[in-house]
Amino acid sequence: MNEMKRQEPNQFLNRFIELLRLLLCTILVLILNVSCSSEEENPCKIPTEAAIGTIDENFAFLFWAQASDAVTRIDVGPAGYNPPENFQSIIFGNFIVLGPLRPSSSYDAYLRSNCGLGEKSETIGPISFTTLDFGQGCTQPNTIVVDIISETTVEISWKGLDETLWEIAIGEHGFLAGEDNWKESTELSYLFDEVVPDLSYDVYVRAKCGTFSFSSSATLINQVLIPE
Repeated sequence: MNEMKRQEPNQFLNRFIELLRLLLCTILVLILNVSCSSEEENPCKIPTEAAIGTIDENFAFLFWAQASDAVTRIDVGPAGYNPPENFQSIIFGNFIVLGPLRPSSSYDAYLRSNCGLGEKSETIGPISFTTLDFGQGCTQPNTIVVDIISETTVEISWKGLDETLWEIAIGEHGFLAGEDNWKESTELSYLFDEVVPDLSYDVYVRAKCGTFSFSSSATLINQVLIPE
């Protein structure tokens, strides 16, 4: 009985020391952004099997095997760059679509695991890749023609070879052809039924060759589609 009583203060002291160590560790992480754990205590495992999948002119698909109980941080930059201490992206899965990137350009990607409280794995990389040339393997349409159908409707057609899916963007002269403006067509033509007579429009047509793969655009700029 006396022996058990002598052990209780020791157990309390050990717990107090452990709590104090954890408190100091947390302060170091929050204020100095450094880890207070030894290398042997670091629970973070590096991501494995990292590889580049599909690549086109502006995007690349990067995937890896996710370390358990960790998130992955990723940084990408021009080939040969030095990655920063704090990586750009935090990913909770095991893949990311990198982009938008420049066509026909070389890049390096780096990965590491983050396990909380400042714990991080070693960095793996560089994982090097090069984007495709703009329009490579994707035929650009050409010769846009406008036929008037009614007072507010025109048929816009174009010539194109080899491709089966197209996208067209139409707006008032000077508009920005952002991703929300493109409409798909499986034909070499598109009916536009919201024409304002005597108003100038810009027209962009491109081939779509994959999820993130497009040709360069054929254009019709500052064109009055239906004269008043």
